Amino acid sequence: MRGRKLEQVIDGQLDAAVSLNPSLVTMYAGGNDILRPAVNLDALMQRYRWAAERLADTGARVLLFTGFDSGKAPMFRATRGRTAIYNEAVRKIASDLGLDLVDFWHMKHLQDWRYWDADRLHLSIEGHIVMAKEVLRVLGEPDEIDEPEMEEKRLRRSTGRSTTS
Repeated sequence: MRGRKLEQVIDGQLDAAVSLNPSLVTMYAGGNDILRPAVNLDALMQRYRWAAERLADTGARVLLFTGFDSGKAPMFRATRGRTAIYNEAVRKIASDLGLDLVDFWHMKHLQDWRYWDADRLHLSIEGHIVMAKEVLRVLGEPDEIDEPEMEEKRLRRSTGRSTTS
């Protein structure tokens, strides 16, 4: 769910997910915590690890995601260092627990803003298609999803003239 911090995700979804006896669980949480003015990354990632361990203990295949490299987005540039630290912790947790990982940070082609919703915080339909294809690749599953069709969007530059991206 959009806008939830890690503790809210754990409190609202972890027990329900475990009770379903899943065969596959994906977990992408903690990004909203990073966006806050202050965050204790050590405490955040300790809690993240606990949740990942709990999911892994179900016997389900668990897929984690790193955060996106927001360095080119002026609004999110200030959180880039925190995201990099978060990502290293997620990679370590995935490695330690033998979990699958989608390394969103290294999906540089998604720095094309056409893959993002108007809020520049969430993926667009096209971005979700690219992410679904990456999830299938990581899971070793067949990919029968067509590449998204990208529209040329008109952008206004500081000159005020229209141009294509």
